[in-house]
Amino acid sequence: MAVTAIRYDLTKWVESLKKGIFTATMEWELQVTISETIRDMAPSNVAAQFDLPFEGTNYAFYNLRYQNASCRGASCEQIVGGVYSYKTEWSDENAKQNEDGDDSQATDENPLNDLPIIKPVGGMR
Repeated sequence: MAVTAIRYDLTKWVESLKKGIFTATMEWELQVTISETIRDMAPSNVAAQFDLPFEGTNYAFYNLRYQNASCRGASCEQIVGGVYSYKTEWSDENAKQNEDGDDSQATDENPLNDLPIIKPVGGMR
């Protein structure tokens, strides 16, 4: 018999803004019924029973201030029996450095900020 979701609670939520880079961590405690087969108890199968964020999910659902942040990773681990811990990490940091080659200032993931600046040529408006 497959596992059945009983409940999930957000147990920890941390947001941070350092040097222009937003990061967040969210942790949930998941509770499920115990299955007779080990395959059903695999952390990824348990996490799939719940409506939880996964890699690529947009953070704007949780906080509109950071619409360019996305889930960078999710992990699930069994604590004991039918109790699991699910953790997600979020960021708006871009993988590239800024134009000067200095990564001390973050570049966000807003695609509009990556557009080239077009300067008018003499006589054009």
